[in-house]
Amino acid sequence: MALPFLDVRAFMEAVDQLSLEDKSIPGLYRSLMEEEYNEFLEAVMSNDDVEQLDAICDLIWVTIGYAHAKGYDIHNAWNEVFRSNMSKLDPKTKKAIKNPETGKVIKPDTFSPPDLKPFVRKEFGTYISIEADVLKSRQDTLDMFERLKCTDETYRDWE
Repeated sequence: MALPFLDVRAFMEAVDQLSLEDKSIPGLYRSLMEEEYNEFLEAVMSNDDVEQLDAICDLIWVTIGYAHAKGYDIHNAWNEVFRSNMSKLDPKTKKAIKNPETGKVIKPDTFSPPDLKPFVRKEFGTYISIEADVLKSRQDTLDMFERLKCTDETYRDWE
C-alpha cells in the first residue's frame, strides 16, 4: 500500500528539509510545484501518457512536500477533506447528484465543508504517530466504505 505522506516525509528527513526555521524550503517546493505542473501540461500537449503519469506523481510529491515544509498536518487534513467530499453523496442513494451540463457534483443539504484550521500547525513534534494514525485512518476509511456499502472491488480500485 502506498503511503505518500509518510514517503515524502521520510525523503524530506533524509535530505534535511524538515526545518520550519528554514523559510526557503516552502519556496523551493512552490517552485517545484510550478515546474511539475508545467511538465504535466507539456505531456498533455504531446499526448504522452507516461510523461503525464510521471508529472502527476511528481506534482503530488512536491505538493505533499510543501505541506510538510509548512508544518501542516496533511495526513489528518486529507482525512477531513475526504469526509467532506463524501458528505456530497446523496444520503439515500450513496451516489452523487451531478449537474448534467457540467458534470460537477451538486452539494446536497447534508454537505459539510472541511474544517482544516486544526491541521494548520507549525510544528513537527506532534505531526503523527505513524503506526497509530495510519492504521486508524485505514480503519476509518474501511468503516466509511462499509457504511456506504461499497464493494470489495470498489475499495481495491480506491486503494
